[in-house]
Amino acid sequence: MNKISIAFIAVIFSFLGSTTSYAQLTKKELRKTRPTYIKIGTGIQRSNFRDFATSPLFYAGGGLELYISRLRFDEKKEGEYGIQYSFGSNRASSGTHETFSSVRTVSLYYRQLYQIPSISNDLWNFKAGASLMATGNYRYNPSLQNNSTGLEGIINLFGSVKVTRDISRNRTKSGKFLFIPYTLLPEKKNSLFY
Repeated sequence: MNKISIAFIAVIFSFLGSTTSYAQLTKKELRKTRPTYIKIGTGIQRSNFRDFATSPLFYAGGGLELYISRLRFDEKKEGEYGIQYSFGSNRASSGTHETFSSVRTVSLYYRQLYQIPSISNDLWNFKAGASLMATGNYRYNPSLQNNSTGLEGIINLFGSVKVTRDISRNRTKSGKFLFIPYTLLPEKKNSLFY
């Protein structure tokens, strides 16, 4: 028996052992063992929009975006909720007149996905569910006088699908890149498709 088949058998038995213990957990224990992540982000945005209340004004500009969410997931279930806040200044020009508008946007969202066991296997994991997003926009442009403030709210409900493929490296790999030797250790990885 060579080293590859011994390693392969060890991986199979460790996988079977982990699935058996995973299946024996109660729903409450599964919830507690599901890892939790906090995602925090910031970025620069570019926006273009048409203000239908003051048509034909087209606004363009930039701003900043802040983002925070809580994500809990495992192979069977995934849930995420978060908030996104963006603010900036946009410019509109019509002929010789130029005007500026400050824009604030708040978005709340929630996503819940469940595994589809009939088409999932060791390599591919298919999840389906729904996403809910509520967005509120606030625009303030003092040069428009009686139409200086605009407020709108949009709520969207989406169907969501997530597909992941296991691309883990199960054994140590060594080699050379040009003249530099390297060693890659076993690692658990997934490739994600939305």
